[in-house]
Amino acid sequence: MYTIGELADLAGVTRKTLRHYDKIGLLEPQTLSEAGYRLYGEREVDLLQQILFFREMDLPLAEIREIVQAPTYVVTESLSDHLAYLSQERRRIDRLIETVRTTIKAQRGEIEMVDEEKFEAFKQQLIDENEAKFGGEVRAKYGDDQMDEATKRLMGIDHETWGSIEMLTVALHEHLAEATAIGDTTSPLAKEVFELHQEWLQFYVPENNYSLEMHRNLGEMYVADERFTAHYDAVAPGAAVFLRDVINHFAK
Repeated sequence: MYTIGELADLAGVTRKTLRHYDKIGLLEPQTLSEAGYRLYGEREVDLLQQILFFREMDLPLAEIREIVQAPTYVVTESLSDHLAYLSQERRRIDRLIETVRTTIKAQRGEIEMVDEEKFEAFKQQLIDENEAKFGGEVRAKYGDDQMDEATKRLMGIDHETWGSIEMLTVALHEHLAEATAIGDTTSPLAKEVFELHQEWLQFYVPENNYSLEMHRNLGEMYVADERFTAHYDAVAPGAAVFLRDVINHFAK
């Protein structure tokens, strides 16, 4: 058994942190000593490790609590997901390091660096993030060929077009947040949200493969899959359901 001070030292966190985790019901001690001090067992040690893994992924404590307390939570599956995340992060950092090295050589006049090379690492980062969040569901529904074709298309986009995609994403999120707060899925603002999302989506699907049916199916996926829901609800509470309803209204 560990006292709160011993566990804090073991994990490299503060006693205040452990008290807070106890207060919010995230990590409670196994028992209390006769003097009323918190005591932690092996189960709590393992749980704290998992909590810190999730914190490394910048998940909020409330979301971590929901995950680890869910009846369907399986530690080994969670660790496997975290290993995949870390592997992706390592690849991302390696690409950024290589881009920085190449840029230094280019700035010194040792090599020539074309404009597309300057942004390749950032494009690949977004593609990896999309694959990690949505790849499994999209591949299952639309097939590997379509997903791979979309990825290939994205990698071939020049930096000016890439900047346009980023600005479009910002505009989509701003309009979606405003429209969700109003709540009218048939309003002119909601129509703007649909048109922005439609324009955004066509960057990500293989050329000439966009259809209203695909758009509606994707909207349903935003609500059916918790990762999609979390992505859009981070823009505004309830935004995933609102966007699904907007798509269903206008994608006819």
